[in-house]
Amino acid sequence: MSLRRPILGVGVIAALMLAGFNYVHAKAGYWGIQDASPPGVDTGSIRATQSDAGQKGAYTTGLNGYAGLRVSVTKNADPHNGLVMRGFGLRFDGTDSFASTAAVMLGGVAITRSIVIRRESNYGRWLDTFTNTTRAPINLAAAFGGQTSSPAGRPGAAAMPDQQATIAGSFDFRGDWLDDPFHTPLATSGYESDFPAFVNHLVVPPGQSRSLLHFVIVAEPAEVAETGRRLQAAPDVAGLSVAEQCSIANFQLPCPDHSAVLVPRPPPPPVPPATTSSRYDVVEKSIAELQRDMESGKTTSVAIVQAYLDRIAAYDRGQFGLHSFEIVAADALAQARAADAARKAGSHAALLGVPIAVKNLYDTRDMATTNGSLTFAGFRPTRDATQVARLRAAGAVILGKAAMEEYATSGFYSNDAWGQVWNAYDPSRSALGSSGGSAVAVAASFAAAALGTQTGDSLYGPASAASLVTLRGTDGLESGAGIMPLVWMTDCGGVLARSVPDLAAMLTAVAGTDPADPATADADAHIPKDWRTVLSPNALNGKRIGYITAAWVDPFGTSDEPGGVLATEKAALQYLTAAGATIVDMSAAALPRTRDTSSGDVVSEGWMQYIDQHPELALQGFAIHTAVDVACSQKKIAYVREPASACQQPPAPRMTPAEIEAKRAFRRQRQAAVKAWMDAAGVDAIVYPGLLSEISVNDGGGDRASFGRRDTPSAANGVPTIAFPAGADARGNPVDIQLMGRAWSDAELVGMAYAFEQKETAHGHIAPHAVPKLKYQR
Repeated sequence: MSLRRPILGVGVIAALMLAGFNYVHAKAGYWGIQDASPPGVDTGSIRATQSDAGQKGAYTTGLNGYAGLRVSVTKNADPHNGLVMRGFGLRFDGTDSFASTAAVMLGGVAITRSIVIRRESNYGRWLDTFTNTTRAPINLAAAFGGQTSSPAGRPGAAAMPDQQATIAGSFDFRGDWLDDPFHTPLATSGYESDFPAFVNHLVVPPGQSRSLLHFVIVAEPAEVAETGRRLQAAPDVAGLSVAEQCSIANFQLPCPDHSAVLVPRPPPPPVPPATTSSRYDVVEKSIAELQRDMESGKTTSVAIVQAYLDRIAAYDRGQFGLHSFEIVAADALAQARAADAARKAGSHAALLGVPIAVKNLYDTRDMATTNGSLTFAGFRPTRDATQVARLRAAGAVILGKAAMEEYATSGFYSNDAWGQVWNAYDPSRSALGSSGGSAVAVAASFAAAALGTQTGDSLYGPASAASLVTLRGTDGLESGAGIMPLVWMTDCGGVLARSVPDLAAMLTAVAGTDPADPATADADAHIPKDWRTVLSPNALNGKRIGYITAAWVDPFGTSDEPGGVLATEKAALQYLTAAGATIVDMSAAALPRTRDTSSGDVVSEGWMQYIDQHPELALQGFAIHTAVDVACSQKKIAYVREPASACQQPPAPRMTPAEIEAKRAFRRQRQAAVKAWMDAAGVDAIVYPGLLSEISVNDGGGDRASFGRRDTPSAANGVPTIAFPAGADARGNPVDIQLMGRAWSDAELVGMAYAFEQKETAHGHIAPHAVPKLKYQR
């Protein structure tokens, strides 16, 4: 049995598994601090404050990824300049304090954080220290802030309601944390005012340290006001060393020693290499290009895989790693050598030697399948999921298992227990979820394509955030056999790819009837044998595309200004008409509702079927016998953990064959309702936006969504939706649009997306700048 190495490295995984995300229990509630414990966000910010810990604790304030730190060093070309700082190795003392165990290096500055929550006084203290390790003075700007949920506040306090406030001492500028806190002023109203940042400009002499002190108060209004006045007048410095106190720049504090100030610091970890040993450049290469270059002898699968592995080592791990891979196959190069040998022997398999990433809820016989959770740490299925097996049969190299939202339960983040995934285009923002790892792996050119899944938005959301193409197929288009479930019958496995031709190449391999999944029985009768045959630049000619005004309204209330997300997506509709389509307003025609009279718990049934099909769970020592054991696992990340008492609940009764058939019949009824709705409007497809707002910070997670979201009705009705890039907004962030069709119009939608792609060649897919090409070094 071959071994697999987790991409984070053995030492880091051992540290992560010691504990979960940590709460501090203060008098007024629980403070969830983003430390180095799972999911390893490690920013030192407040994920949220709650009335109790875990899944059941109500959120007590609008703090949602607040008290983060951004740093910009003047005249510094480091790609992480200006980003949210992370990777401090913040260690919880088990009571109330967090300390850096690793310095973050940025342009010659060593950055550390220390945090203490005063539990009886209901406030937290953040000390951020900047030490100049060079021989010349360094100018930097530091921003303290994050996301709140109220109008802009009063001077000296963040934009928060009266139950919370920030004491920032003296500061130079109040900026927009989400956009550019160093230059863009904070808006005074609307959603844009929810991201306050307090900015200080510092000059740090060589060999010295400067620090910034901030306090965040969470309490009743009267206590907030009184505590705020006290801290502003006499900052809490208890427990700080003389050097730390003397280094503080934003409060006037007595310093017993006015000599040079140097605060001791932990060393930074090794910097991942930024070079590649492969002469072949994989950045932005399509599957067709990879195959052509291997067929011509220009390159080999070994060279391609090595190039991807080097990029993963450079950009996916370390303090600023994107964390898109939970596991990288230890035998990836061996798989590539086998593919090269097969090609030499005459094989021309469709995906021969092409490296693919697989979301880590698909079974793989040679790598752990974890569902992004310590609940399943080390679980090794005895066989591949059907779609994985079909990729192998097509010659693909299974490069590794992509990170994901634990249990795939949210579309807002990808909080894998082995490392939360970060956005490839702006590594301060969320990659969305739950297929965030799969999307980032493709967008960052760590793999040629990937498999993900969707229940509500977990394909189109991450694809929208990563300028990718994806298809949520008709129920039964792709086999669900060997995929850990979320909501059985609604879940859909799918492909994430850089272009429509890449999507077509993948669908040719993975889509179709599977005897192991009854839902796929009709698939082969409705799909092309080779999906590339539907790629026509004329596929939109004469088509009528429905448009529903209400679908294009952001629930956050962001303005539809030129260059914004919605405005950019609406502008992209011109490429539908340029390709020959007509936009039809069908806003007045509501999708008819159909009452579900069927019974049975599909969530529980999905897990029971998975457990039945995997006796190796018990053989490998996993005490998972019912869906309750899955849901109530105390190994889940703490903030999504159910109380232990949930384990005492009896499992739901198994569904009978009649109940299962009734559920399937209801979904077919819904498909018929969608067809009737579209027939009445005389449309071939309906266009929807992807994102409805900018994506917010990646260290949040309270009661705020990470993006403006209105899912298409495809998942609830079992019909297909294809999402595809529509360029970038004025800030350079990618946006998508989607087309939804009738059941089994999947191939037609793929053709339409291709026609759109041909018209929007200059404004479709965009490449991320955060992960540039690596230099070749033998």
